[in-house]
Order: sequence, then C-alpha cells, then structure tokens
Amino acid sequence: MISIRAAQSDDLPEIFALWQALMANGEASDPRYRLAPNGADRMRQYIHDGWFVDRPFPRTLLAVDPQPVGFIQGVIVDSLGILDFAPSVRIGDLWVNPEYRHRGIGRSLVAHFVDRATAAGFPRIEVGTLIRDERAVAFWRALGFVDLNVILAREPKAIG
Repeated sequence: MISIRAAQSDDLPEIFALWQALMANGEASDPRYRLAPNGADRMRQYIHDGWFVDRPFPRTLLAVDPQPVGFIQGVIVDSLGILDFAPSVRIGDLWVNPEYRHRGIGRSLVAHFVDRATAAGFPRIEVGTLIRDERAVAFWRALGFVDLNVILAREPKAIG
C-alpha cells in the first residue's frame, strides 16, 4: 500500500534517483531542457541543502511502497509585497515512476502538499511545467491549476 510521508535527509539517494528520472522525462519532452555539465552534482547538493526543510511545513513529500516511488517538492514564494497575492508556495518538482502511474499517487502527493502548505498559512499554490510535456500540462489543469504567466524563451541561435 502506498503511503505519503515527509522526506528525510537519509532519503537523498532515492530522491536524487527520482529527480534524475524527472529530468530524463523533461529532456524527452523537450530536448532544450537538459542538464548542464556538472548539473547533476549541483542539484544533488541543492537537494541536500534545501529539500529537507520541515518548517513551517515539509517541503518535500515522498510516496513510498515501501521504497520511494514518487515525490513532490516546493518552495515558499516571496512576492516582496508587490503583487496582491495571498502567501504562496510554488511546486517545483513532481514525479511518479511510470509503473506506479494511474493509481492516484500524483494526485495524492499534490493533495497532501497543498493541505500542509495551506494549513501553514500558504493558501495560494503555483506550479510550472514544460509546455511541450502535454501529459503534465493536462495533469495540472485537471487538478484545477490555470494559466497565470507564460515564460517565453528566445534561443541563442534565433538571435540576429
């Protein structure tokens, strides 16, 4: 049976492996989305240093069966008081291993994360995903997320 729990620092190897699968999926969706040289090493350190925060709520949750099969991670958004937004959290990463999909695990991870963030005083939740990953875009929209911002990129070879 799948359970959801807060990630602990000793989960780092499993979380990093799940994150690498997420990155491979991103690159398969859009080849422009690829790791920089040394990017994996930097990300491993970033996960180590920042993903195991548990105040005011756990920032990383795991779906386990009994080993981790998925995760969700987010950060508090600081709008600097410029925008009239409620206190916000941005989901940065969500991944469920393909063999565990279509069982409600992704939805459960999101629901647990949203519940914990909301209870901690962050009622507004944001998420970004690759526009070319149609499956991910459809997933987030099915959960009630709507378009807010669009990030446009001009590739270096398009300049000129």
